[in-house]
Amino acid sequence: MLVLSLLIVLAVKLLTPPAGLSDAGFQILGILTVAILLFLSWGVDWTSMFIFALLTTVPGLGAAKVTQATFGNNTAVFLLFCFMLAAALIKSGVARRIAIWFLTNKLARKSPWWTIAMYFASVYILDLVLSSATCIMIFLPILLSIFESIGLDRRRDLSLSSMLLLGTVSIALL
Repeated sequence: MLVLSLLIVLAVKLLTPPAGLSDAGFQILGILTVAILLFLSWGVDWTSMFIFALLTTVPGLGAAKVTQATFGNNTAVFLLFCFMLAAALIKSGVARRIAIWFLTNKLARKSPWWTIAMYFASVYILDLVLSSATCIMIFLPILLSIFESIGLDRRRDLSLSSMLLLGTVSIALL
């Protein structure tokens, strides 16, 4: 069904629309056909994102109008991609590597306070060039990897974990 859907998308782009139907209308009919096929055969999750991507290619709609109509606001899409970035940092192991670097460099070996100071300084420096939400979404997986690396139980050692979590959010909002 996926191959058939891709062929329909390609055909709608290449063929001329029937008389009385605009190019955008013909493309919307093709997207509707693809949506029905994929919703019935593949399910809702990836199909929805694929249909969203196809709608952004319709002449006269564009990404801004489609985002406004589907998500209500560009902020929802921004946060979606921030969460995707955070998940990619965790799955790829980058968050763990950065956490281990924070714990094993020369300055961090001097005392735990130097480690915390370096961590907060890096949050602040990255926040100078990125938005607060993006910075928080990047550093939370790193902080959770630090907790995991040192064996910190977030539920038992509440004072340290709360201080680091709230400190990350507070410094990112500066």
